[in-house]
This record gives sequence, C-alpha cells and structure tokens, in this order.
Amino acid sequence: MSVKKIPTEMWERVPSESMDKDVIARPSLTYWQDAWRRLKQNKLAMFGLICVIGLIIWGYFGTVVVEWKNNAEYETNYEELVAAGKQAEADATYVLQPERKINNGNSNLPAIMKLYKVDEDTYFYLVPYEFKIILVEDGQIADKPVPEMDYRRDKDKINESIGADELAHIEQYLTLPKAMQQFKFFEVEDQIIYVPYYFWKEKRAELEADLEDMSNRDKRDDERDRVDKVLKDTPVYHVYMNGEEVKTSKTMLNNKYWFGTDQLGRDIYSRVMYGARISLTVAFVATLVNFIIGVFYGGISGYIGGTVDNVMMRIVDIISTVPLLIYVILIQVFFDQTGLFTICLALGIVFWVRMARLVRGQILSIKEQEYILAARTIGASTGRILSRHLIPNAMGPIIVSLAMSIPSAIFTEAFLSFIGIGIAVPVASWGTMAQEATQNLNAYPYQLFYPALFISATVLAFNFLGDGLRDALDPRLRK
Repeated sequence: MSVKKIPTEMWERVPSESMDKDVIARPSLTYWQDAWRRLKQNKLAMFGLICVIGLIIWGYFGTVVVEWKNNAEYETNYEELVAAGKQAEADATYVLQPERKINNGNSNLPAIMKLYKVDEDTYFYLVPYEFKIILVEDGQIADKPVPEMDYRRDKDKINESIGADELAHIEQYLTLPKAMQQFKFFEVEDQIIYVPYYFWKEKRAELEADLEDMSNRDKRDDERDRVDKVLKDTPVYHVYMNGEEVKTSKTMLNNKYWFGTDQLGRDIYSRVMYGARISLTVAFVATLVNFIIGVFYGGISGYIGGTVDNVMMRIVDIISTVPLLIYVILIQVFFDQTGLFTICLALGIVFWVRMARLVRGQILSIKEQEYILAARTIGASTGRILSRHLIPNAMGPIIVSLAMSIPSAIFTEAFLSFIGIGIAVPVASWGTMAQEATQNLNAYPYQLFYPALFISATVLAFNFLGDGLRDALDPRLRK
C-alpha cells in the first residue's frame, strides 16, 4: 500500500511530551568543569579560597605599597636634613624595612586605646608598666611621648599641683634611692599629670603580709595564686591631674598603627603583612617541590616497578625516618646561617616524601587500565605515558594532597621560627613575632593575638579549601 492511499484520518500527531524525553536537560560538562561546579556549591571551600586569594594579594602587593611609603618618608626626611644644613645626618640615614623600622617612643601601643582627657581636643594614653604617656591631639597620635618632668628642678610647681594630703603621703618615697620608679610627673597644656605607682606595690605587700608565716606549703601556694588573681584586677596606675584623680573618658582606635606596636615600637600590621609573605613563600616552595619531585619520583617508581621501585621506596623510607628538626639543624650548621633559605631547603628535602608514596599508589592502580596497554602497544614512550596518561588521571588526589600540605608547611615554618631555629630575628615572621610577644604576654597580650590569629586563619582557610577539593575531585560523588 503506497503512502498516497493511506487515509488522512490514520495519521496522528506525536505528542510533544514524547519528544521531550530525548532532550538533554543539562549541558554536558567535562570532569574539571563539574569539579568546579561542585566546589562552588561548597560554601566553606569558597570561603577558604577567597581568604587565600585575599591573603596572597595582601601579603605580596601590600608590602610593595608599604615599602613605597617608607621610601617616600625617607626621601622627605633626607631632603629636610640637607635643607637644614645637616648633611652628615642625612648621609647617615638609611631605609629600614617597614617591618624592622624601630620607634622606641611609640612602643607597646595597642590597637584600641583608652584615653584620658586634658581638654576638648587633647587626650593622652598611658602606656601600662612603662611610665610614659602619648599625646593625642585632634585624633592624631604624637610621634614621641611627653617628656618627663624633673621633680628636683620643678619641685615647687609639682608640689603646688599635687595637694597637701597627697604630698604628705608620697614624701616617704622621695627619700628612697629608687624614688623615681614609684611615680612620674608630666606637664600637658599647663596641667600637671601625676602618675603614682607605689600604691600597687603597697597592695601586693598588704596581701602577701601573712604568706611567709604559713607553714603549709600547699596552702601558701594557693594563697599566692589568689593574691595574683586579685592583683590582676587591681589597676597598675592611679592618674592625677592637678591633684584630682581622673579616669579614662574616651576609647579610640589606633589610627596610626592599626594593630598596635611591639616592645620596640615596630608596626605590628606591617610585620604581620611581611610574615604573610614569608609564610606563603614557604608554602609555595613546599608545593612546588611536592609537585616536581614527589609526583614524578612516585610516578616513575610506580610505573617501572620491580627492583627500581624497591630501591626508590627504600630511599624514601630512609629520608622519612629522620625528623625535620634534624635536617634544619644540620643545614644551619653546614651553611652557617639561618633564615628563609634554610627552611625552604629543609622542606624541600622532606615534604615530597608523602606525595611520592601517594602518587606511587595511584600509578600502581591506574597502569593496569586498558588505555595504558593501548598506549604501550602503539609504542608510546615511558615519559609520554607518565605525562599524558598516568599523572593527569591521578591529578585529583594530587591536587588535594598539595592543598593539604600547604597549611602543614606554614605551621612548620611558624613553629621552627618560634623555637628560634627558623627565620632569624629581626626579620618579621609569624613565628618570630609570636616568640617575641611571649616575653611580655601578661602585660601586652595583643602582641601575640595578631600573629596567632593569622596563623590559625590561614591554616583553616587552606584546610577548608583542601576539604572542598577532595569532595569536588572525587568522581564517585558526581551527579
């Protein structure tokens, strides 16, 4: 029966629903495109990626801006000295790296300062435990502390401002050999500021009066601990202005040193920034060594197998049995120096070992696949099989391992610098900053807070990113 003879009523239009069954609802994605799609769905991983990118930009490019500003300041100071006819002083000046630039006058300034009021536009900050005050005028912090008054020279002026009752109380300290350690006098805007320290010592002496009479050692130690807790809540200073005690009246963010200054007056913000650059440099060196040595060493060992595999893995076992600390010490003795080169060389010797074992295991499972046999059959060389077939197909676990090794390298550098065998002082490293901050931890805890915060945040960011990469690159999780 021909088509022309088929009646029209026998023809029936196909429903549109049946045609939609063969439509591809989602565009076809490659393995890496699908991995990126799944990585973007992981909020913690993306947060870690943003933090890592921000840290790289801040650590490397931020230091360039700080150095430029420091050089501009140096040139200005040099020109001013030359214009004033002080050529010798101008020639003696030189550019210090911002993270090493010392200003003892502004040492131990916190990021948040509690100020005492002098007048409407003038305040001052009292640096704890240092007997010095920093003037703040119109919201700007002075470069140098207020000069201390000489009690013997300005005795009449000081005594008149203190008041008779307070003067009678401190006269007993004026005769002591170290009298000036008990109180200080300053003059700001024609007002005398009196800062006594002796009362805190009197409080300690009062609380510890009965300790020596206690025969029970445990009870005496408990009582001493209680005294220490009470003294922590006792203000170190009383501040008097023209004979009347004053309290802090304003809290201000440090607009000159955003993270405060350390015991030498160095800007903690600049030093943390330089510490980021050092930590990231160590991390990237460890990553590069992991990829170049670990991947190809493990790939060759796993692909060739046999005696070559046994010998190469025994070398790995020997290297991994020696602790990293021993390598660092031996390298320092051999090269007679400490610093970034020592850390990078030690990490280069040790860090690729774990990667080599991982890649070897992956290659052992992949090399038995049919496409590897086909490559061998058509005469592909060992190098081509490794670089074009084996390593690319093992790249998922390799990338995850690289991402997880970066926080380990950062923490290792910080730990070695903290114990004094890593980056050498005065170069700024998060580890050296933490080590220096522990010396004044009770008095200025903020100096330890910032390097510890950035170490923790960086390690967490890389861990979040590594966990996200592990999930995104796992082919079993594809949907």
